[in-house]
Amino acid sequence: MLDSSNQAMESKASPEKEAISQPRMRVLHVIGKMDRAGAETMIMNLMRTIDQSEVAFDFLVHTTEKGDFDEEIEALGGTIYRVPTFTGLNRHSYRRAVEEFFDSPNHPRYDIVHGHIGSCAPIYLEVARNHGAKTIAHSHNIDSASPLSAAAYRLLTRSVVKHADYFIGCSYEAGVDRFGQDIADSDRFEVLLNGISCETYRFDEEEREQTRAELGVSANELLVGHVGRFNEQKNHDFLLDIFAAVKALRPDAKLALVGRGELEGKARSRAEALGISDSVLFLGIRDDIPQLLSAFDVFAFPSRYEGQPVALLEAQAAGLPCVIADTIPPVSHITDAVSVLPLTDSAAWAYSIVSAADKIGTQSDRKKRADAIIEAGYDIDASSARLLARYDSLLNAVKERSPRMSVKLNPDKEIVALVREGLKRTGGYCPCKIVQSEDTKCMCTEFKEQIADPEFHGFCHCMLYYKE
Repeated sequence: MLDSSNQAMESKASPEKEAISQPRMRVLHVIGKMDRAGAETMIMNLMRTIDQSEVAFDFLVHTTEKGDFDEEIEALGGTIYRVPTFTGLNRHSYRRAVEEFFDSPNHPRYDIVHGHIGSCAPIYLEVARNHGAKTIAHSHNIDSASPLSAAAYRLLTRSVVKHADYFIGCSYEAGVDRFGQDIADSDRFEVLLNGISCETYRFDEEEREQTRAELGVSANELLVGHVGRFNEQKNHDFLLDIFAAVKALRPDAKLALVGRGELEGKARSRAEALGISDSVLFLGIRDDIPQLLSAFDVFAFPSRYEGQPVALLEAQAAGLPCVIADTIPPVSHITDAVSVLPLTDSAAWAYSIVSAADKIGTQSDRKKRADAIIEAGYDIDASSARLLARYDSLLNAVKERSPRMSVKLNPDKEIVALVREGLKRTGGYCPCKIVQSEDTKCMCTEFKEQIADPEFHGFCHCMLYYKE
């Protein structure tokens, strides 16, 4: 069910809400939690760039916890709604919560539902589509390090191809992995580059000196940097092994780790065990990433898998030499200062990092590398323009085909309660049908075919839904 804190969130944002009460388009972004991470940062870059009085963003998140970006979202005029975390085991209760959200009169009607969380996308995008929204499934990553977990994830999510009107990937590889080759090669898919504000990240010598002083790093010491959540994907254990080897080559070296996560404690213990804890700076969540990147000498990024990491784009825009894993798609290798290595030999990584620091170039070299990011199409202005064009294209296609349908619950609450009790008893199958199959799972195929007819209006067979 909807979290009661929504009302408080709406009231906090009321001045801005008045200003954008009549945008030409409303978009609902569906995601886990709006913390400082790659996909979330990309969405916030878009929200800051797109005029919210024209195209308004709201968010449906899967947590009761406050996210890092929640306050900024509200300040920009957005509202955050909440549904329970999807576990796989709570499939039916999760679907009911999503249906209650879209049935609720306590939020605007959305023109587009843009899905960023994959595990439950087949559910929330189907419900959104049934309520008249155009739907987008967005892939931000490639498969995980575990073949078993990757296969299970694809099995769980691949049916999203039935419920999304359009598909977006941060790279072609991410599209193939999530949606399959047929979708990625079709005219229903496109790559949306993870745009950043390139000028914000352009190297600044004054900020470098100030930030290094604040960190207690002298001008001649080697500062290796990494930005990423402490989880299995980011591979901090291997990064710490690499840094121990770097210390053998450059005893003055320090490692700055920006981020937080469930494996931070394990990383701290690993640093202690390697005898390098005095040289490792655990900086937590920071809002001065551009300044930190100017302060770093080298960016190390040994991820086990990635789609198109925003942190790597930001590091390249800051002119940093980047030593990265060969697991990262080539689309992210943009500047002339990227070195690619397999995740095998920590000593080879250490040598590459020290060599990269020795060849960092002049201040002018570092500043110019931001231009390469812009020329490659990664500036946020280009990404936001492309996304808005896609939104408009989807909505114009609807207008050209037919008047927009509206599917709502039966206004008779007693009938709704009775049918939902039946659905609970049958495990989600239409209670007025004898046969239980994919065709009789609510919303049943019969009614889906009926509502596809622009001339049809009326109730579904069990009287739960009504199309007007």
